[in-house]
Amino acid sequence: MPTTDHVTAFQLALRWTEFWNGAMESAPKLLSPDFRIRFASPTGEITDALRGPDDVAAFIGEFRAARPGLRFTMDGDAAGEVDAAGSGTFAIRWRSHQPDQPDHSGIDMFEATAGKLTRVWSVTGTSTFAVD
Repeated sequence: MPTTDHVTAFQLALRWTEFWNGAMESAPKLLSPDFRIRFASPTGEITDALRGPDDVAAFIGEFRAARPGLRFTMDGDAAGEVDAAGSGTFAIRWRSHQPDQPDHSGIDMFEATAGKLTRVWSVTGTSTFAVD
């Protein structure tokens, strides 16, 4: 009998967003052991050395601690696909909000293998995307 419980790009993107919103316990289930993140920003020097769920969870925990009330939301659906084996590439637009700070937008591009994120490339803007 066929199964329909494979992970989708949207589900992975939603879990990524929840992770950035403080769900640190999700790191081992979401990220591969050799996970890498690349930022197109000055933080790249710090984050280029991060490897795997523990390093990334520690970084995000510190990032959030320095920004009280920070919340991320997906801005639309995921673009791209993950196959039935949980592998593929996709991208999302996102927004961040922190009280008393300007909102920001960005784009994250993902690579997934076997239902876990293996690579993310992230670009953050200094404002939000315009609404059509």
